[in-house]
Amino acid sequence: MMKLYEEIGASKNYLSVFQKAEKEVGKKSDGLSFQLAVLELGKQNFKDSSQILQDLVNRYPENEKLAYLLGMIQEKNGQAEDALKTYLKFDEKSDMYVVMRVRAFDLHKRLGRNEEALKVAQEAIDAKSDQSVVFYSLASNLLSSEGKNPEAIALVDKGLIEEPGNVELLFLKAVFLEKSQKMDQSVATLKEVIRRDPKHAAALNYLGYMYAEKNINLPEAEGLIKRALEEKPDNGFYLDSLGWVYYQQKRYKEAIVVLEKAFQLTNSDPTISEHLGDAYYAAGDAGKALIAYKIVLLCDDQ
Repeated sequence: MMKLYEEIGASKNYLSVFQKAEKEVGKKSDGLSFQLAVLELGKQNFKDSSQILQDLVNRYPENEKLAYLLGMIQEKNGQAEDALKTYLKFDEKSDMYVVMRVRAFDLHKRLGRNEEALKVAQEAIDAKSDQSVVFYSLASNLLSSEGKNPEAIALVDKGLIEEPGNVELLFLKAVFLEKSQKMDQSVATLKEVIRRDPKHAAALNYLGYMYAEKNINLPEAEGLIKRALEEKPDNGFYLDSLGWVYYQQKRYKEAIVVLEKAFQLTNSDPTISEHLGDAYYAAGDAGKALIAYKIVLLCDDQ
C-alpha cells in the first residue's frame, strides 16, 4: 500500500492523514468508499476520486482530514475554487487549520492572486493559532518577491514582537534589509542570528556571500561559509559562495574545483555557471569559460 501512496506522490505525512481519516470513517460501506477513492487516486483518476470523497465529506462534514484530502484532490483535478472553499471551511479551532490555510495561501499564489494569498495569511495571523507565526514568513516572502521589502520588514517586525526569539524570522529580516540596500543593518542582524544560533547555516552562508560579493572581509567570509558547509556539506549554493571567495582571493584553481562541484549539485544554476566561467577565464581557459557563459545565455532564454 505504501508503494501506491508513493506512486501517487503522497508523502509520509499524507499517508498518515489517509490512515487517520480512514479510522474516523465509521460505517463499513463508507470505509469501502474511502478505499475506492484511494484506488481511483492511484490510477490518477482525480475526477472520480474527488466525487467519492465529496460524498464522504457531505456525510462527515466535521472530519477535517477527509476535507483536507478532498482539497488536495480537487487541486489535482483543476477544481481550484472548490479546493479553496474546502481549505477555508474550518476555523482556528481545527487541528488542520494551519495546514489548510497554508494550502490555500499557496494555491492563491500559484493562481497569481497575491492579494488573496496575503489576505489568507493576515486572517491566520489575526486568528493567533498555535503556529500562526508561519504566516509571517509566508506573507513577508511574498511581499519581498513583489519588491515590497519595507512592507516585508514591517510584517516580520510584528512577528518578532509575538516571538522575539524566533531566529528564522530574524534571518528573514536580514535578507529583506539586504534587498533594501541597508547593508550595515543586514550585517548586524545576520550577526545577531549567528550569535543566537552559531550553526545557522543559511545565515553563515548569507553573510559570507555578502562579503564575497563586495570583495571585503574575505578571510572572515571564508570562515563563515566553511562553517555553513560543516552543517550542509553538499549544498551547492554554499559551495558556490566558497568558490566565489576563492575567486576574489585570486585562488582560481581552488575556485574551479569548488565551483565545478557546485555546478553539478545545482543542475547547472546560471549564477554558478557565470561564476565558473569567470574562474575559467581568470585561470586562462577561455574555451571552458565560453561554454559556461553559453549555459548562462541558454538559461536566460528559457
